[in-house]
Amino acid sequence: NAFKRTYHNFYEQQRYRNWIVLSILIIVECILAYFILQEVLEDNLWGSKKMQTFRLIAVTLLIPTPLLLGFFIIRLETIITEEGVFYRWFPFRRNYTMILWDNVKEVFIVDMKQVGFKWRFNNKYDETNFPGSDYALLIHLKGGKKKLVGTRKAEEMNRVLLRNSGNRYKSTLVEKYD
Repeated sequence: NAFKRTYHNFYEQQRYRNWIVLSILIIVECILAYFILQEVLEDNLWGSKKMQTFRLIAVTLLIPTPLLLGFFIIRLETIITEEGVFYRWFPFRRNYTMILWDNVKEVFIVDMKQVGFKWRFNNKYDETNFPGSDYALLIHLKGGKKKLVGTRKAEEMNRVLLRNSGNRYKSTLVEKYD
């Protein structure tokens, strides 16, 4: 909460932007709500048991509704300052995960369109924080671990990294990384 946004700092909030998943969730929610309303208001029972209506309401409230709400509430917050890189998944984490510049070996900005989906299926990165953006900050720690933090503001992050990370970040945007 003591973070002050200045020209030397970077702050970003990212939400999931997969409109295909969002539209599927909305369609499923609408279909289930239609069936619930049809049963409750018109008293059309699908079977001979009244409990089917309550099961349908329970399934609707337990599966698509929380996913739909999470789609709009969950966000990745990233902060880069002179001290280091801070990130958290709101509302799951109250405190930020801190990566101080003293613990960082080197950092890169990676074009995720070039990397593709292979990072999701292997253990190359120890921790990925990626809500579906085009670029990501790849952090190599001195202990050998690698962390990936997604960003949609690669140019602004590039400017702040050049200013704040010292000799750990030498280049501008890296187009391909293996």
